[in-house]
Amino acid sequence: MGYYLNQQTTLNKTSRTISKHQRIKYELELYSYRAFFIQ
Repeated sequence: MGYYLNQQTTLNKTSRTISKHQRIKYELELYSYRAFFIQ
């Protein structure tokens, strides 16, 4: 049971990290897109 709970916690941390990376990537793309238009 404890092992299963640890697995779930790891999965949650992983998915949270991935979503954070995707958001950063999205913001970077948006920023470079905007900078491209300003030029």
